[in-house]
Amino acid sequence: GKRWRMGLLRFGAESITWHSLLGISWRPTHTWNRDELILSSLKPREASDVLPSLPNASIVSCEYHDATFDLAMEPAAYTALRSWTEAMPPGPVPRRS
Repeated sequence: GKRWRMGLLRFGAESITWHSLLGISWRPTHTWNRDELILSSLKPREASDVLPSLPNASIVSCEYHDATFDLAMEPAAYTALRSWTEAMPPGPVPRRS
């Protein structure tokens, strides 16, 4: 079955990072660019998915390049993530010098 890992999502201007709550690294475990992250709609978690620290969590399937993965989150956190991905202006992202 699936094995869930607790972590923290951090929203940036152009990317989102996921930091594992277990371990000693100060660097993010994963970084996803806003314009390349594709989210599915929120779906209820299966009965076999036990998430004691997130009893109301639902699952969102994500695609990034050729990888697919699931994130478990509360509905309000999903709303924030969805809004963040959709808030980017159309067109290429201007790069800072």
